[in-house]
Amino acid sequence: MHSIAAVRPPAPRPDKLDLELRLCPSRDREDALQEAWLAALEGRNPARAVNTFAQRERRHRKREAALGVDAGRSFRLSELRAARTSERRHVKREASLSARVSTHA
Repeated sequence: MHSIAAVRPPAPRPDKLDLELRLCPSRDREDALQEAWLAALEGRNPARAVNTFAQRERRHRKREAALGVDAGRSFRLSELRAARTSERRHVKREASLSARVSTHA
């Protein structure tokens, strides 16, 4: 593995880029470095690109953990759709009942 300084793109503030790369989890560092190169080639700030990438990955992993709480049970899209449909029917039924009560009152 090369050192970060050997493969990092040119940046207006190399110290900021080094800091962002060090703060990035080691499992994401190679991808973060690719984000930095892409940003540098596009004329954007590489340090900001690394920071944005790290935040995006952190949010993504947090969402995965939240969805995986009930990982022992497989969820089916058809079950979700059926639950959503029954909820809509319930809301419509309640709305029509309240409309009937308000017109008769």
